[in-house]
Amino acid sequence: TSYEFKTDEYKVMNFPTFRQYGFIAQELENVLPLLVEKGSHPGEKAGEIIDYKGVNYIGLIPVLTKAIQEQQAQIDELKKEIEALKAKNR
Repeated sequence: TSYEFKTDEYKVMNFPTFRQYGFIAQELENVLPLLVEKGSHPGEKAGEIIDYKGVNYIGLIPVLTKAIQEQQAQIDELKKEIEALKAKNR
């Protein structure tokens, strides 16, 4: 999804001010909980703590790579089936 950080609300976090593209940690957590990391950051006021969740994008690479490999295997199998059907109809 695309999103923008709440830079006015969380100035102390030094978030980028431009549009971001990525996953929503709370949504990804339902599917791949090991790729969501909890963190905390000091707030502006003494003793204030800001808790947050972030995505381990590096850890996501093997999952996405495996999905691409499985998808390619399906494509290759479908190509074989198409060629077999074409040969049969010639």
